[in-house]
Amino acid sequence: MSTTYIISDFCYKVVGGGKLQLIDCIGHGSFGAVFRAREVAHPESSLLAVKIIPKDEQSQLYRRELLLHGVVQAHPGVASIRDTFSDKHFLYIVLDYFAAGDVWRAIKEKKVFWGNDALVRSIFLQMIDAVAFCHEKGVYHRDLKPNNFLISHDMKQVRLTDFGLASMTRKNHAYGVGTHQYRSPECNNILGDHQGFDAVRNDIWALGIILVNMLAGGVMPWAVASADDGWYQAFIAAPDFLRYTLPVSREAAHILQRMLTEREADCVSLAELRVLVACADRFFMSDAEIAAGAPHLHRVARNCRPAPPAPKTRRPAFVHIPSAHPSWGSGSSWARSPSILEETRDIPLACRATPEPPMSDFVNSEALPSVAPDVHPCPGRAEEKPLPSEESLHWGPCCEEPAAAKPPAPKRGNTYEGGRGVHKFGVRQKLRRLFTLQA
Repeated sequence: MSTTYIISDFCYKVVGGGKLQLIDCIGHGSFGAVFRAREVAHPESSLLAVKIIPKDEQSQLYRRELLLHGVVQAHPGVASIRDTFSDKHFLYIVLDYFAAGDVWRAIKEKKVFWGNDALVRSIFLQMIDAVAFCHEKGVYHRDLKPNNFLISHDMKQVRLTDFGLASMTRKNHAYGVGTHQYRSPECNNILGDHQGFDAVRNDIWALGIILVNMLAGGVMPWAVASADDGWYQAFIAAPDFLRYTLPVSREAAHILQRMLTEREADCVSLAELRVLVACADRFFMSDAEIAAGAPHLHRVARNCRPAPPAPKTRRPAFVHIPSAHPSWGSGSSWARSPSILEETRDIPLACRATPEPPMSDFVNSEALPSVAPDVHPCPGRAEEKPLPSEESLHWGPCCEEPAAAKPPAPKRGNTYEGGRGVHKFGVRQKLRRLFTLQA
């Protein structure tokens, strides 16, 4: 059965004998789909994640995943399996739900690690502890990557999940297992001798690439650790390769070199790695070091930084005008929005015009002329006719207007009593009509 069938048929469905209600799909792939769910009996309790897997010829692999996950889930750094059940067609795995998603999302979208040495140290130590506990129990993950570490909403705790490729065999011959960017050179069979590889070293190598992601905003140092990858060969040839291409401190570069060794036998142990990470003061380059670096380093550092917050939209200021006229009433109030605020609210403050200071700040006010100069109209501009005086107007119907003073008859369709065309007669006729109607 296809993933499309699962997504379309399981939203808002009640499963598990009426215990859980599926809400929506939060992820899907070739394995099936993951749904957000809640308990029917306690709908206000914490949400859960339900992994739904179709029963087919590969369902036995998922039962093995459940077995290995159950061996290590007692550790606080490993995601807990709440419940498992099945029906005729599907296998259901109930897990803890993390609304913030995984570490990859925290790296790429939220960019929470840039410049935060304490957060990098805390999160990476939790990863080391979770992987070390798995190794103590004889479980080797073989697919460590930021996507398989869930992170809490406050970005302070992580949980290891997805044991689908885990193994209990330390000396492994399953070459090419896992995500290729995080595989060790031996897992890629770089020597071509097919002598197997150490699963512990493979997990430590993957942790090293995860640390690079956290410090460089998700940038991969190379595509795959093999003889055909030029970037990986440059790293092997140049000890300062990481400092030249990534904004990492000398301490962080030293830790990464101990994890990403060319020879398998030279790889640092998890116990020693924990000490190195706990004692590191800085994981990032300073701004001065970045400025002195190569252009490639500048681009990586610029992409690591979170975007500046968007400017807040300015709301127009409303001014309360108290009642000043009897016709408004004692309880009346007026509010207006100054148009200048509406016109400039989207303009950055730095771009707005600065009001000029008063003239008294620059010249002596006593030296200014006390009489305003004559202002003449612009040449060629017709002078406007003055408004009629009150004596020239008739104040009532008892006073007949001279025949010459009567307004011409309006053209048809231009006006009517109190209508739209009054303004076409000019100011003099308009005032006469107004005063006559008032009388």
